Amino acid sequence: MLTEAIRLLLTLALTIIAAQLAKNIAPAYVSRNIALILFIIIGAGLGFVIGGLVGRRVTAFAQWLEHKTKSISSAELITGTGGLIIGLVAASLLAKPLEGLLKPISIITPYSIAITYISLGYIGFNLFVNRQITFDWANPTEKSTDKSLNVIDTSIIIDGRLIDIIKAGFVQGTIIVPRFVVSELQTIADSADDLRRTRGRRGLDVLQELRKQNDIKVELIDKDYPTLSEVDDKLI
Repeated sequence: MLTEAIRLLLTLALTIIAAQLAKNIAPAYVSRNIALILFIIIGAGLGFVIGGLVGRRVTAFAQWLEHKTKSISSAELITGTGGLIIGLVAASLLAKPLEGLLKPISIITPYSIAITYISLGYIGFNLFVNRQITFDWANPTEKSTDKSLNVIDTSIIIDGRLIDIIKAGFVQGTIIVPRFVVSELQTIADSADDLRRTRGRRGLDVLQELRKQNDIKVELIDKDYPTLSEVDDKLI
């Protein structure tokens, strides 16, 4: 849903930009109406393609952010916010030169500046969190821990987008798959219910594909908690 909404917005934005460009830079020997139609078609096409690409990345980031915030520490939150602020300050310093550079085609200036702010803000936040840049004042009592381990549960595997999220750079480090999660996937895949069986098999396929990726480190651990019956309780 988010991907399609972003695709629609970018398609509309680029269509409007293309229409404005057609009025300003269309060759004199081309009919204005023909130029307008051609530019609109090109703008809409670019918006549809670029919107899909951007939408998928934003959706993947939103899913990563939702997963990340469940376990993010106060130090990570503070340093990430610091990185975000630094990124926005850098964007503000670039805004004026960028505005002057784009003066001949001022119609796209607001969009370019907005993209600059979003991009540098995201880069700053992501860089500070993922590189684990910590300040002593952020949380002096908190002990440093290994944040490169990512334990995944059954629902994340079944979702099917885990590999794309990892390859997009939103999840880094070793992927930990508990044996009891694999067992639950196998149980779902053997279910008599068609829908559950399909979801379970899809999860097993994703897990198999994940282990084939040379650039993704996956570890299967055998640790179990016999006194707990629910997988979610064992993960906690």
